[in-house]
Amino acid sequence: MWMFQNMETYRNALSRLLTEMCLQRPLLIVIDSIDQVREYGTHSTDWLPTTLPENVKLILSVTQDGPMFLELQQKIPSASFIEVKLDA
Repeated sequence: MWMFQNMETYRNALSRLLTEMCLQRPLLIVIDSIDQVREYGTHSTDWLPTTLPENVKLILSVTQDGPMFLELQQKIPSASFIEVKLDA
């Protein structure tokens, strides 16, 4: 049986998987260039969880001058951001 999938079903599934996966050991998720995900179908960060289980950590990288950064700033406390400067 095929189920219709949308951002809400993915968000719920991700939340459930994170909770179940971290019961036995800590979990670290790293997503590089999250702003490039938009090119593959989604135009928002709605699929990202706003809260995580205690022993789950999520690291995202995003360009500071893009709209995704501004969207994330509205969802995530500013103390959670770390600016990485690259020397040219």
